[in-house]
Amino acid sequence: MGMLLAGVVAALLIGAWLRALRAELRRRRARASEWDEGGDRPDLWTSAARCPSCGGRGGVMETEGDAQWFVCLRCGERTQRRSRG
Repeated sequence: MGMLLAGVVAALLIGAWLRALRAELRRRRARASEWDEGGDRPDLWTSAARCPSCGGRGGVMETEGDAQWFVCLRCGERTQRRSRG
């Protein structure tokens, strides 16, 4: 009985550790961003922004004049964004 209880507790602890590790990896990916230096003004690649059409994460933030555009890497949808700054 004691060995069974110890096995169950160990399995629960390992499961909790794996969930915490996955959550930390998601937070790190969400904070990651890179600059693409292909144009006059660099476009910001981000994994934190969520597409309003498909709900996927990841895209390119483009600037055209005063407008900001988000281009989804999953579905290719291009939507205008407003900054909250």
